[in-house]
Amino acid sequence: MVAALVLAAGALYFVWSMVGGRSAPTPEARPPVRGTAITADEPAGATDAIPTGAIPTDVAASAGPLGAGTTGGPDAEAARQAGAVDDLLADSSLARSRLNPAIAAASACRASGLSDLGDVTADRRDQLARARALDTGALPDGLALKQALTEALGASYDADEAFLTWARRHLGGGCTGSVEDDADYQRGLARSGDAQRAKGRAIEAWTPIAAQFGRKGWQANQI
Repeated sequence: MVAALVLAAGALYFVWSMVGGRSAPTPEARPPVRGTAITADEPAGATDAIPTGAIPTDVAASAGPLGAGTTGGPDAEAARQAGAVDDLLADSSLARSRLNPAIAAASACRASGLSDLGDVTADRRDQLARARALDTGALPDGLALKQALTEALGASYDADEAFLTWARRHLGGGCTGSVEDDADYQRGLARSGDAQRAKGRAIEAWTPIAAQFGRKGWQANQI
């Protein structure tokens, strides 16, 4: 009887140890739970989460520099207008640089002086037409600039035309008589003075525009 109880107890213990007493097996590795912090054993970039405030690459690449203006906007139009004025001033400066040598050559009875005066006068006529056609509405004080520049180039054209008329008569008459007493020569000098005063007003309007748009700061006696 006692032996039977001992055997029964041993059998029960054996069954308990095989079924209920052992722990569940531990897996060798667990896949990272999506959304959890990356550990040293988890490859970088394994998470789908984007940090707060981050911009996806394709969006960031298309955004462009912060504060950049759009192509064709008001700033671009103002810059274009400033460039057109600067180009006109540069051409005016070139014409002016050729005027006095042409007058000197004509005074010395050289035919090249007459030819050069004709070229300068034609250039001034073209520059006056360009000044009248300028679009300066996007520039600060653009209207004042256009008015002064148109007046200046109009006076310069009148002066050059008067000098050309004088030179034709002077060379055609065998270069005799006083240059200073010639009516057309004196008219040329007078209109040159008018041009210089108007150029001063034009440059006064141009100087801050040139500084704003990185253009040349011309002087009145250069154009």
